[in-house]
Amino acid sequence: MLLLNIRGASISYSSYKKKVQNSREKYLIEEINRIEPFHNESEDTKNYIDQLNREVEKLREKRLHGCMVRARVDWVEYGEKPSKFFLNLEKRNKVSRTISHLKDADDHDIYDQDQIQRCVHFYRQLYRCHDAFLRNEDLHEKFSDKIVKLSTDQSSDLEGPLTYEEITGVLRNMKNNKSPGSDGFSVEFFKCFWDDIGPFLLRSLNFGYKNYLSVTQKHGVITLIPKGGKPRYYLNNWRPISLLNVPYKIASSCIANRMKKVLPNIISPDQSGFLGGRYIGDSIRTVYDIIHSLELDNTPACVGSMCSGLTFMMSPISSLMTDRLGCRATALIGGSIASLGLFCSSFVNRIEWLYLTYGLFIGGGFSIGYTPSLVILGHYFKKRIGLANGIVATGSSIFTIALPFLIQYILDEFGLKLTLRYMTVITIVMTLGALVFTPLLEKEVKEIIDEKGVKVKKKSVVHRKQSVFNKVSPFKNVSPGIWKNKRYRIWAVGVPLALFGYFVPFFHLVNHINDVFPAADAPIAIACLGATSGIGRLISGPLSDHPRVNGVFIQQLAFLMIGVCTTLLPICVHFPVLLVNVSLMGIFDGFFVCMMGPVAFDLVGPRKASQPSGLF
Repeated sequence: MLLLNIRGASISYSSYKKKVQNSREKYLIEEINRIEPFHNESEDTKNYIDQLNREVEKLREKRLHGCMVRARVDWVEYGEKPSKFFLNLEKRNKVSRTISHLKDADDHDIYDQDQIQRCVHFYRQLYRCHDAFLRNEDLHEKFSDKIVKLSTDQSSDLEGPLTYEEITGVLRNMKNNKSPGSDGFSVEFFKCFWDDIGPFLLRSLNFGYKNYLSVTQKHGVITLIPKGGKPRYYLNNWRPISLLNVPYKIASSCIANRMKKVLPNIISPDQSGFLGGRYIGDSIRTVYDIIHSLELDNTPACVGSMCSGLTFMMSPISSLMTDRLGCRATALIGGSIASLGLFCSSFVNRIEWLYLTYGLFIGGGFSIGYTPSLVILGHYFKKRIGLANGIVATGSSIFTIALPFLIQYILDEFGLKLTLRYMTVITIVMTLGALVFTPLLEKEVKEIIDEKGVKVKKKSVVHRKQSVFNKVSPFKNVSPGIWKNKRYRIWAVGVPLALFGYFVPFFHLVNHINDVFPAADAPIAIACLGATSGIGRLISGPLSDHPRVNGVFIQQLAFLMIGVCTTLLPICVHFPVLLVNVSLMGIFDGFFVCMMGPVAFDLVGPRKASQPSGLF
């Protein structure tokens, strides 16, 4: 009520004062025009005209100052006289905040009133939560035990009514020449009459502490201002701001000043932006140091390396388990461990736990389950094992083409956790497929005595026992005799040594494309590699079954060509040329991978093929 009365009195006084100034200015101009023709008659006349001009200039400078405030001009050249510049600038600022017309997303002009009204929904959607999986309950459950809480003394310091010293200090630090609120009172007004209205404002704000603020104190006007240099006919190029009254700013600043005292205790030093006494550039340096530290420690890379390393390192153990337990039981155990690792990784929030769930469980599980899928072919396909192996290997190529795009889509839309659970489902389906494994041994020859007492040789098919409780020493399944084969020794030593460079292009191809061809789509190269690898596997499968084809020679030749293609990768300066090179490498990769099983079966036989399969 006090400010309302002051507002009425101020408007009345300002109107009266403006009329007096206008009348005085009009009189001075008329007086100057009247005596100016006689300015050469005497020195007194000249001095009198100069005095009148100085008074007119002083009156106009007051009006010019108001134009400068409304035009948002912070400086003016010395000696600048009132001109049309500031008046036009004031009008331009008003026009710049006017939306003359709008266009929709399809660049169609919007004229319909209903469409204009629907523009309100743009800002309603702009500031809503877009994460469908983010809820307050989830945030509270996730961070409740990690949120730093204030002590009793700190909480009591934040509470309590405002003091006169607090609001006085806030007002003195507020900048001048700022837009007044909807009530029309500027910061300068409160500073000028603070000794008179300060105690009244303090009581009003403290009344709102226990009850509520007045309508004018909590009233705010939301307006739109254009983003500089951007087309103004698109609604997303207008930024909303709130115009608040000075009493509300004083109260909120007092609360903010109280909170500043305890913010360092509850906000981590890593949060350097929008806090007094902290430099936002510190965060840039911190991120750089983190990246540098990770490059030295390779902590995230160690998790992936551990997974890939265990996949290959545990393959000999997988081969022993296959001989000991059988293909079905080994594949079920490996698939179950990998599924458990993927599912548990979706709940892990610390990288240390990923060493167990992702590195150990997934890497070990896939290793245990992979070898039986190769060995099982030798029990069913004797003459056409190459063709069967090619068809099976082609399936992995098909998934190599499709899965990167599918996984990336799920990752972008639903996040890492649901992606890991989706992969868990895929792994479970593959694990259930192991239930159809019924490994068959070669036909066993037995001597039996017929009714006449004559020994007769009889062949019978013996199924591998699947009981995991069969008490047989695991070392009994080791076959050192396979190392007596000279061809096997050379092959078993040469191929693993060559594999040290085999995985280099597969691990670094995406990063190489992103560095050399930033505008290219790296998954396309991976898809080409997977597609041509599938073609190579389909071709090499039946080729390895031909009696005149030397599988070892074909495999080594394919590996040599993979090395040639890898060597040519850095000199491919055009992305299409790189795709051709990658496609050729995929074909030879299909030959190399698909020949692995038939060569192992050919060198040591189907009964002992699990150990060389696990070795590679």
